[in-house]
Amino acid sequence: MTSRVKVFTEKPASFNKDEIIRSNNIIEVARELGLKVNKNVIPCIKIENHVNTDGPPTMSFNPVSNTYRCWVCKDVGGTVIDLVTQVMDIPEEKAMEYLAIRSETSSLPEKGQVFHTKGLTRLDPGSRESIFQQFISGIEDRNGIDLIAFASIKGGTGKSLVVNNLSVLVSLIARYIGLHKESDAQRVELIDLDFGKPDQRILFNREPEYYIEDVFYNKDANLSWDNIRGRTPIENLDFISPCPVRRSNSLYYLNKNEILYMLHNSDALIKLSDFGGGLNKDSLDFLSNIKNKIFVINPDRASIEAVFNLILSLIYSPLKTSFKTNRDAANLLENLRNHHRTGFTVMQLRKELDKIDKMNGRANSLNAFYNDLIAPLKKKLELPEINGLELNLGRLREEIPILKERVNQIMFSKNGISGKYTYTEKSKIYKQFSEIRQTMSGYSTHTERLEDMLKVSLFGLIINKCERNLAREIKDELIYRIENALSMKMTYLGNIPETEDLRNVSNYDMPFAISQINHPVLNYFFEITDKIIGLKAGSTEKIIEEQKGYIYSLKAQWQEQTRKLEYH
Repeated sequence: MTSRVKVFTEKPASFNKDEIIRSNNIIEVARELGLKVNKNVIPCIKIENHVNTDGPPTMSFNPVSNTYRCWVCKDVGGTVIDLVTQVMDIPEEKAMEYLAIRSETSSLPEKGQVFHTKGLTRLDPGSRESIFQQFISGIEDRNGIDLIAFASIKGGTGKSLVVNNLSVLVSLIARYIGLHKESDAQRVELIDLDFGKPDQRILFNREPEYYIEDVFYNKDANLSWDNIRGRTPIENLDFISPCPVRRSNSLYYLNKNEILYMLHNSDALIKLSDFGGGLNKDSLDFLSNIKNKIFVINPDRASIEAVFNLILSLIYSPLKTSFKTNRDAANLLENLRNHHRTGFTVMQLRKELDKIDKMNGRANSLNAFYNDLIAPLKKKLELPEINGLELNLGRLREEIPILKERVNQIMFSKNGISGKYTYTEKSKIYKQFSEIRQTMSGYSTHTERLEDMLKVSLFGLIINKCERNLAREIKDELIYRIENALSMKMTYLGNIPETEDLRNVSNYDMPFAISQINHPVLNYFFEITDKIIGLKAGSTEKIIEEQKGYIYSLKAQWQEQTRKLEYH
């Protein structure tokens, strides 16, 4: 039987290479090609090259420059075009054709065809933020970025002091372990992400040569994450700080992307971040993608209420975008947002969403989806239709890989089936398949989306400026409230009592744990450090005791450097 499709005889399309690179997000393309991108790092696509090498068989993506590279293979890396050619083993021209079809980038100019591009610079601010949300949710690791975030909404909790001293203790523990294993100490980073009031530079009495913003705005210097690290006298502890004078009220979405990328790809194995007070979109975007969140509060009612509101916001914010296409689900989410008035809980939300999902999963809607979208494309691709089987969501999901295999043959095969379709026909087929895939993703139930979001976070609680008995009462009340209303777990890490010495901590010109190593209040920090790292109770205290000599030398170094700063 003769095929109905035309034989490809048109002149090959000509493409604008730079426009194609700008219009195709490399991480989205990688996932579309079947690569399981996990936090921007995946196994090298040429794993066979790593058999006789000592380097890790991984390659990483940089969504900011839209590039990728293996850190060992010299022939693995480049632009999104190079990625397609290497993964699919096709010529560059065919890779460019696929990417042009994918992004609707202008081609065949001699025929006067006009396509719009999806370049980020042409989008309105709302669309830009939408794409940013897609990027950060696209990290796909349910555990979030490997980092410990310290947060509070209300100012004056002493959060910066707490994270500063914990970073010192953690770095000293890492150093101690390195000495006993006769290996280099694991690097520890303290990243100050308080873009309004970066206090870590004051607590360390150090001004870094470059700030975080210099990576964005000082392009001539070609700065990397390593360039903006501020060194401390502790050999394995660095800190990173924003500028104390803000350039703008909020971060541009691409800047947030870049910070997320740098946070993840930092070579420090232990990372702690200090978030500013207040509840703003920048903080929510960052915190939503960090697994471990530790809240530092005071015993006053406003501080306790602020933490509850922050956790509620971390639930509400990502689901707002996810539920916007279903009015009933969106209304339920608003009931949760107004929990203080409605008393509506996550448990109730889960039950009501389940009802909506069952309504959306009716056979009629599935039949319409199949008849309107899947069946016409299968006919065009000369694939057999479903006969005699009851349609359900699972059965329809089985259709996606079947369609994808045929579409890939049309897009990527070096000869044969690919040559039977014109560029225009390939574009139509790709659009139909993309619509099917997007529609199918919408069939992910609202309940599943809620559960996935709830899995992202691990919460810890530190109560500062509070005696032990009162702290226990507060943690019992807050933990019960969070579990009962928001279905979230929170781990109590400990309390720190208020002392006059801690109130004057910025006057020491060095971390409190260095200048006052024998102060009894540090025992509370030791207990918290044990729980954060997962050590046996009392371990931190013993490790610090064995390093007292080193700590005294650190104090002398800090004092000497302070004198030099004052002299200059």
